[in-house]
Amino acid sequence: MVFIIVLLTFFIFALAIMWRPSTVLAFAVCIYPFEQWAQANMAYFAQNSAIINYGLGLLTLFALACVMMRGQNPLNPTTNAMWVWLALYIYAGLSCLWALDRETSLFLYKYHAPYVITFVALLPLVIQKPDDVRTGLIATLTFGTFVMILLAFDTGIHAWGRTIEVEHGIGVVDRVGQSRTRLAPLSVAETAGQLIIIATLMNFIGLNRVWQIARWVVVFIALALIYRSGSRGQFFAAAIAVMIFIAPSRGLLKARGWVTASASIAVMLAVSAFTFTAFADTSGRWSLERMSDTLQATRIDYCITLLNFWADSSPIHWLFGIGSSSSYDPRILGIYCHVVVVEILAELGIVGFCMITAFVLLVCRDGYQLYKATKGSNVDRGTAVALCGLFLFQLILTFKERSFLSHTFTLSVGLMICRYCAVVKSQKKRERSMAMRRWALQQTQLQQQQAARPLAHTH
Repeated sequence: MVFIIVLLTFFIFALAIMWRPSTVLAFAVCIYPFEQWAQANMAYFAQNSAIINYGLGLLTLFALACVMMRGQNPLNPTTNAMWVWLALYIYAGLSCLWALDRETSLFLYKYHAPYVITFVALLPLVIQKPDDVRTGLIATLTFGTFVMILLAFDTGIHAWGRTIEVEHGIGVVDRVGQSRTRLAPLSVAETAGQLIIIATLMNFIGLNRVWQIARWVVVFIALALIYRSGSRGQFFAAAIAVMIFIAPSRGLLKARGWVTASASIAVMLAVSAFTFTAFADTSGRWSLERMSDTLQATRIDYCITLLNFWADSSPIHWLFGIGSSSSYDPRILGIYCHVVVVEILAELGIVGFCMITAFVLLVCRDGYQLYKATKGSNVDRGTAVALCGLFLFQLILTFKERSFLSHTFTLSVGLMICRYCAVVKSQKKRERSMAMRRWALQQTQLQQQQAARPLAHTH
């Protein structure tokens, strides 16, 4: 049954991509929890753990092929953020040459390369029209709800202990040949947080109005998965993003917007409280003392150790860094430091830090311009705000988990915002140009009519 569901999923997405290439965004957002569900329930996907990832790569290439078959250029329009990211990624690769452990750094750089290329380099290119993002996010809600239901009812959710059990008894073999019988639930919680943000911040019209009610079902299931997996960071990041962007989504200049925003927050709090009492771990993981101890023992201590090593190195390393993924060296941490901005400062130096700062500032600038360009449309404004909410959510997560090379979706969402802004600007520019042409044509016709009147009087 699992194999049939996976095959049908790929078949349906192939058809959907032929209709609208941007629907591939839904598979990209939900791929990791969908993959973990398949791995936990069928030995074939456990033994071939990368096969669904390869499927995403093929679907992304197929989506870009469909874009080109429609006469559109995926590389147009380009954005400044894209060039900054490309420079930073190339620089990270070059820094492997002077890393403490060159072999490990090069291995990790090559290991993450397929994911970086798929998510960051290719995925944003499917956005060609302003409504492409909305189509992709609606598809994400649909497919994401399906995946969350599979996880909630077909993975033994109550057997989770900060891990997902592999029920068939055969370990999941990763790309480096290591076998595991339990899977980390953070990817599930991250996707759940993304669905919460999309569901609460988007505005719907037409047939999509069904999500105005169904969104709270999505929020309930997503919160249940977050609580049961004990993913505190994902919950707080999603809550912060929703609280900040709910009012801009509903409309800042109208009293109705503030009323609906307040109502949405009230419903969100009620659903959060109910699901917490039903699904949250009561062993103390959610206590402030436990969270403070974990923060100190991992993130803060890791960051201090890495920054001290960087500060004690030569001034040339202050400028250019100690090399990509040098944190994995046993002489430093033996693992990534969990805080991406600290990792970039130490491993890529002041040069890399300036690059990532420029990237974030460009995304924030384009996000603000995108909001101004879409605030007149309830639906377009909700789509733009949801995308900005996703970026804030991902940005918060960079302070608590994973490394720079593995934060592919964070960079992808940033580039989507810039791409969406460029597409909206391009469309408005074309509309102004067409309006000017119509005006010029009307003026020419008017002048011709006025010139013809004296001739008519003469005859």
